[in-house]
Amino acid sequence: MIRVLMSAILLFGMLSSTFAQKKLEQLFYYVDSDDCFESFSQHLEQVTIVAPQSYRIDAQGNISGRAPSRLVSMAKAHDIGVMPLVVNPGFDPAIIHAVLDDSVAAKNAIRQMVELCKENAFLGMQFDFEHVHVDYKENFTQFFEKTAATFHENGFLLTAAIFPRTSGQPGDDAYSKWLFESKTGFYDYKALSEAADFLSIMTYEQHYHTTPPGPVAGLPWVEKSIQYLLTQMPAEKVSLGIPFYSYHWFPSTEAHESRIGGRGMGFAQAMTILKENGAGLEWNGEQQVAFSAFEKDGVFQHLYIENAKSLRPKLNLIHKYGLRGFSVWRLGLEDPEVWNLLSDR
Repeated sequence: MIRVLMSAILLFGMLSSTFAQKKLEQLFYYVDSDDCFESFSQHLEQVTIVAPQSYRIDAQGNISGRAPSRLVSMAKAHDIGVMPLVVNPGFDPAIIHAVLDDSVAAKNAIRQMVELCKENAFLGMQFDFEHVHVDYKENFTQFFEKTAATFHENGFLLTAAIFPRTSGQPGDDAYSKWLFESKTGFYDYKALSEAADFLSIMTYEQHYHTTPPGPVAGLPWVEKSIQYLLTQMPAEKVSLGIPFYSYHWFPSTEAHESRIGGRGMGFAQAMTILKENGAGLEWNGEQQVAFSAFEKDGVFQHLYIENAKSLRPKLNLIHKYGLRGFSVWRLGLEDPEVWNLLSDR
């Protein structure tokens, strides 16, 4: 009996140790710029999958583009999976609508994507088709399912970058209705998760240039998004979107009309703006994000900054809900301190 008990305790200890040591799957998005490549090359040991924004689809289902050779070579030399994105250029809905309306174009796209995976020994590909109208929900789901089946038959992974919702219905105001009809409503989360190897949830752009100033990814909104998604799919299919970028709102003019302007930027650039304007940085405890509001020429500007401090609570959510890992937009924009935090995960 004692021997059996000791064996059980030893086994439990081994399992607990294995669980504790299990690394999160860490996907990082990549664009072909020097700052992005430098960040990638300096932190290879912390990258599970690198996802370059490399390929575009046209209305006939033709896939064009090329994954950066310096990235692919370095990734393969360090056993890092390469999973390029396929996008509708400019996130033009008309392009992807045309493909979804045409079975010949859809088959053409699937064939070409599989050929690219074979030619380049990619791990797979990720769909990043955005601004698809809610009326195309069924067509998009069927296209994704057919693509996933073909990818899996050929030994490749298929994933998708998708925007979150916090409920199954649009809100009451005009912006919420537009968001649902033109950006988030076309996702059948349950069906997509069943077909996909995993889904990268774009839990960022909570606020951006079309909204008033606010967090890029406030913690309450991120957590509410996770909670709803987990009613539609298992946690092991969820890769939580993490922003490495910050956002600046400022007065602007366009077509001789004054209006609010906004742009995303890297941590270093955000810090430069604060320094140039003698502005301080504050912390919003509820949203778990750094921010600044400062006056310039009589008008206030706003900065919401993602840094290591705002990253920590998001990583805690991944562990709290047992998610598979995270997907970061993007390398090269980060607060350098994030790497110390990620090295412990």
